[in-house]
Amino acid sequence: MPRATPRKNETTSGHASLPTCEHGDKSSWFTNDVCPKSARWKRCVPGRFPRRPVGDKTDVWQGTLALMVLKTIETMGPIHGYGIARRIEQTSGNRLSLNYGTLYPALLKLEQEGAIASEWGVSENNRRAKFYKLTRAGRKLLAKETREWERTTAILARFLAPTEDSV
Repeated sequence: MPRATPRKNETTSGHASLPTCEHGDKSSWFTNDVCPKSARWKRCVPGRFPRRPVGDKTDVWQGTLALMVLKTIETMGPIHGYGIARRIEQTSGNRLSLNYGTLYPALLKLEQEGAIASEWGVSENNRRAKFYKLTRAGRKLLAKETREWERTTAILARFLAPTEDSV
């Protein structure tokens, strides 16, 4: 599918004069004409949007999403999925990037496990939204996950800051 505006070094007919990078590669699919061998940028696939690093934001660490969701619901009370995502990003100081394709399956899983319950309601902007609340089983799970996370971080802290006793 042709683009509305041509790229740098590309004519309006769609033919490109291929840029050459410092490594000698010739490709019209460089993101911002930057060589993927010498930068963080990844090569684009024709017909797809380029993948670019998003500042200092990182993805949510594996195994921590359920804990963050449960804690957010405990803190905020009944809240919809978009609100959960925004709150997690806000609490992290906008250092985490939360993908909705990750959040909603996690919410569904927690609901199927009985940790949260949902009901339809109306959001702040008068749209239908599914609101999630913590169940008794969810409170127990949150306490268990919190203890496990604290134990894990304590172990890692011993490796990252060794004392004379542990050497």
